[in-house]
Amino acid sequence: MAKQDEINGYFLEVVRWLKAEYGYTQEYIVKKAHLAQNAISKIKNGNANAGDETITKLCNAFDLNPEYFYGRSPYKSNLEKSRAGENNEPMLTADLGKSNPQQSAQAVIDPSSMVNAIIAAHNSALATKDELIASKDETITSLKRELSNKDELIISLRQQLLQLQQLQRKETSISPFPYPTGVADDKKV
Repeated sequence: MAKQDEINGYFLEVVRWLKAEYGYTQEYIVKKAHLAQNAISKIKNGNANAGDETITKLCNAFDLNPEYFYGRSPYKSNLEKSRAGENNEPMLTADLGKSNPQQSAQAVIDPSSMVNAIIAAHNSALATKDELIASKDETITSLKRELSNKDELIISLRQQLLQLQQLQRKETSISPFPYPTGVADDKKV
């Protein structure tokens, strides 16, 4: 898998190629791909990265092979083969033509790669969901354990309080005198 700097470089190389090969302006590329107005400039200046959404938009707008951006498809050989008419997997899956650079090209999407991408995203989401559920289950088990311990502590404290109350009742009922024991016990006044 390509690093982000390489992906940014591939993205900018494709933009340069679209400009040189088809005469597109940067403004046209941005508008056709529905990118933010300064997206290419930010990537060029290192203030932003070419993320999956940006790459997908560019690929859909100009019928590009997204595998190139992630370092999975050789760019130069595909271009050379495409120009020679011998490429089995061209970077461009449709002929954009040089005659009218402003013409819109319909996106040609490989259904199997799209399905694989959807399945991979779905599996990733499921794995994340399963991790979250497992984490929540552990938290619930831990909280139940804490609650049980607190319930036991409350029961124990109530028993101790009851014992103290009973002890206090016994002490007050034993002494018939309103003064402490030992003072004038034997003397009758």
